[in-house]
Amino acid sequence: MANTAATQVRVNGTLIATLNPGEFHELVTADSLHIVASAPVLVGQFLKGFGATGSGDPAFSYVVGMEQTLSEYAFTAPTNLSPYPDNYLNIAIPTTALNSLQLNGATVDVSGFTPLGASGYSVGNVAISTGPGRIKAAKPFVATISGYSQYDSYLTIIGAKYSAGASPDDIVARVSASTDKPSYPADAAIELGASVLNLGTTPAALSLVLRINDATGVEVARFAAHDLGAVAAGATVPHTQPWNTARNPAGTYTLVATLLNAQGDVVDVGSTLFTIIADAAQGAGKAALTVAVDRAEYAPNDRVRISNLARNLTVNAPVDNARVRITVRNPQNAVVYTHVHVLGQLQANGLRSTDTQQTLKTAMEGTYTVEAVLIGSGNNLKSATALPIGQAKAYDVDVDLATATTTFAVRANAPGGPGTPGGPGGPGTPGVANPIPVNQPWFLWLIGVLLAAAAAQPLRAGTRPSSQARQRGGLQ
Repeated sequence: MANTAATQVRVNGTLIATLNPGEFHELVTADSLHIVASAPVLVGQFLKGFGATGSGDPAFSYVVGMEQTLSEYAFTAPTNLSPYPDNYLNIAIPTTALNSLQLNGATVDVSGFTPLGASGYSVGNVAISTGPGRIKAAKPFVATISGYSQYDSYLTIIGAKYSAGASPDDIVARVSASTDKPSYPADAAIELGASVLNLGTTPAALSLVLRINDATGVEVARFAAHDLGAVAAGATVPHTQPWNTARNPAGTYTLVATLLNAQGDVVDVGSTLFTIIADAAQGAGKAALTVAVDRAEYAPNDRVRISNLARNLTVNAPVDNARVRITVRNPQNAVVYTHVHVLGQLQANGLRSTDTQQTLKTAMEGTYTVEAVLIGSGNNLKSATALPIGQAKAYDVDVDLATATTTFAVRANAPGGPGTPGGPGGPGTPGVANPIPVNQPWFLWLIGVLLAAAAAQPLRAGTRPSSQARQRGGLQ
């Protein structure tokens, strides 16, 4: 079929038709043909079926032009439940490359190939088994694949490249992605980078798109396409893009650089990893913890109320599976009480208070130590402000985030009254005394008890509370 007016078509050197756009010429033959046209034409091949050949079924395939041939093809012969018993590769190859023809790495027996007139090509069929295969030669050649059963058949080309002018020239270019540091805290400025290298022999019109994905592949940022212009052959063009980590969650991120041609097709993709670390709001530690008791001294059979306050100091990293482990040691340093408060997830800047009671049973006299440890899991909770190059930690499990301690005494004739609580302690650092514990959960609890007791005393209009009532509302 022709596409140009007055297209002359020759078969094996003989002019057989002159065609205008849309016109076609059909011929019936069992011979190999060398078709030459004065302008581009579309050629198709029909395979007759059982009535003409004694086996098979009609099939059709396009035939590629010589400028579209390849020197190597990968193919597969059908392997269904009823495979074709006869499968062939139909080859037209330059005679000078005939002896280089290889099938699956083995030299092909080409003794049955015959020259095709004065075309400079030789033609023949190569029997193949079902399944995948690969055929190659020293020069490009035409190849189709066909198969037959008694009442069925197939025929198709096994590969081709675009004809000249049908698609843009291949652009051979590479892009790499980079960041100015391997890791960043929250609210930090980042310089994202990419470098483009044109490996081709001609200038290439290219553009670049940068995007950022989180550890699950979800896109968190995409930047507008940047036009690189015509990148000269062999030239390298850098590109930078500012970004800020803001309050994006701590974790590992991927910078993806996509290189596009003038038509918007992907030429190459490069990527690199970077990390946003769990960043403390006040720059010290990932969490804080306080522990306190409700009195300074207890009798040997009293109850000790132990309160703690846990806080996530990061601005961008929830603490998963957070829990506070309480351990009480007697004057001989033996563990006499343990308890674990399960907090669940402690959000960034989150605060959680808990308390428990230890019942003393004929406790020995002396000083007891209460230790509280905040434990949790999360993204980069162990990381400092910078990670080594190439290291991209994602998740730390069961990290000791903060500790705090306080003490109380057991005496046989312990007086009543409020105790002196322990103050906040940094990671691995004992707490300090806080004489006015207005920020402690146990203190707030005590105030609530006092207010409730006072509210329980009804007042009649025009009367004042008695000294006895006032005494009941105060500390006994």
